[in-house]
Amino acid sequence: MHLSDFIDVQSNLNNKVCIDDNNDSYRKFLPKRDYVLFNIAKNNQTYDIALEAIKNDGMELRFLSKKLLCDELIIEAVKNNAKAIEYVPENYKSNEVYNIVLNQNGKLLYYIEENKRTEKRCLIAVKNNGLALEFIPKKIISKELCEIAVKENGLALKYVPGNYKSKDLCKIALTNNILSFQYIPNKYKD
Repeated sequence: MHLSDFIDVQSNLNNKVCIDDNNDSYRKFLPKRDYVLFNIAKNNQTYDIALEAIKNDGMELRFLSKKLLCDELIIEAVKNNAKAIEYVPENYKSNEVYNIVLNQNGKLLYYIEENKRTEKRCLIAVKNNGLALEFIPKKIISKELCEIAVKENGLALKYVPGNYKSKDLCKIALTNNILSFQYIPNKYKD
């Protein structure tokens, strides 16, 4: 089976998939957000077509047939687009998947169940994006983690618990991002 068996062949000018059956050149014409797997019946999807679609856009994962779900396609999807974690079934969320996602966008900690938000994962998240501090469980938040988050993004001061806010931390936040001024307690504003 070939990709063109399932998709209406249109000109690339209409922002559709352009397919040349003679040499599989369709790969270079798959535009982002033109969901290929959505247009293929789940029982007609093949691993090769799914892999090409996911390599083009990891968000294709949401249209993937359950029978094709496997670690390789999941990893390829989150490598391409970390936000694809939203469509990863729980039994496929491995350490590797979490690491790929959090290294791309720490704020995607939001999509990880709270009981799976370990100290190591939270550290990866705030190193990547200090604003991930918002999604860190209270039992994991520490002075050191808050400092890392604020150094990465001064606006993370918004999510620092009051007992960890110090004059020094507020200075770091302000140096990093002037807009963090709004999160500085009055006692440190001079």
